[in-house]
Amino acid sequence: MLLRIDATDEQAAREAGRRLGDLAREVAEPGVLVLGLAPAPLARLRNRFRFRVMLRSEDRAALRRAVAAVERRREEVAPSGVRVAIDVDPVQLL
Repeated sequence: MLLRIDATDEQAAREAGRRLGDLAREVAEPGVLVLGLAPAPLARLRNRFRFRVMLRSEDRAALRRAVAAVERRREEVAPSGVRVAIDVDPVQLL
């Protein structure tokens, strides 16, 4: 699963992404690997700075629980003006 973070303010997007990554690591069960924060391949698009955090696991149920926990608390760590999208099955990583 991929968390896509973007905002017009680069620092706000980076900080929200870092906090979301930390939150994902905090709630993830053993076997769920949290990768990132990393800039998106197209780091700036339409005047928005883009970052991403990837969660991987062979246990889909554990992965869904981790992402659900992040979803429940994302407003705590992502201020207004920062968009967070969850891609459940990313096919293309751009």
